[in-house]
Amino acid sequence: MLAFLHQGVGPGPLSRPPERRASDTDRDTAVDILCAAAADGRLTMTELDERVGSALTARTRTQLARLIADLIGPHAAAASPGPPPAPAAPGDRWAVLRSLLESA
Repeated sequence: MLAFLHQGVGPGPLSRPPERRASDTDRDTAVDILCAAAADGRLTMTELDERVGSALTARTRTQLARLIADLIGPHAAAASPGPPPAPAAPGDRWAVLRSLLESA
């Protein structure tokens, strides 16, 4: 019924595929990352409060990825060196986060 939205009928927002909606698990994972960053001293309590509020009301995975992008990934790894990340195990809760970042 709404197939015309995905047919690329021309430039504009209707020709792009829709963003993936965030689930409760996605939001919870983002909040966990934000809290860990605050515990490490990488976020102030004010920043934590603002970002957690935004994470809890985020509608898309892209919105969540933007909230945590500076806390993980290549840029954050350069700022805080450590051991390389372990490969994802089945059922790994961080797999959700990795997929958030890859889709952003």
